[in-house]
Amino acid sequence: MRSGDLAQMRTLQETIRKVAPLPSPVLLLGESGTGKEYLAEEIHQLSSRSFQPLIKVNCAAVSSMNLETELFGGQAGQKPGRVELAHKGTLFLDEISEMPVEVQLKLLDLLETGSYEQPLTGERRRADVRLIAATRNALNREVKEGRSREDL
Repeated sequence: MRSGDLAQMRTLQETIRKVAPLPSPVLLLGESGTGKEYLAEEIHQLSSRSFQPLIKVNCAAVSSMNLETELFGGQAGQKPGRVELAHKGTLFLDEISEMPVEVQLKLLDLLETGSYEQPLTGERRRADVRLIAATRNALNREVKEGRSREDL
């Protein structure tokens, strides 16, 4: 490992230690295979939520039709959504740029109000989650092309 790489690693570790205790959402940008999921795990482990669940969702691996139900749940009796499972913990959304704009809007509602609407029942539920999102795509281009919301 070159000394420049070592300095970058130290800077990254220092940034993680500073960000982890904060309640605010985190966005991780980087190429595939650069360790974004590992960084999300580290941030969660160093946070006050470390004794609560870290729930991971790869937005690119779930069909756009199913992602809303996967995140926010369905009818009573069905499995709970990932947001509910992450209550008091951390929700890690990998490849958030693959999330449909309609679902991004519902996620923004959750971040702004601390509650969400279940898709099939219309019921509003409270959720205390910390969001960590990651993407390999340039989000400014995604916003410009209408695939991502700037306010998210």
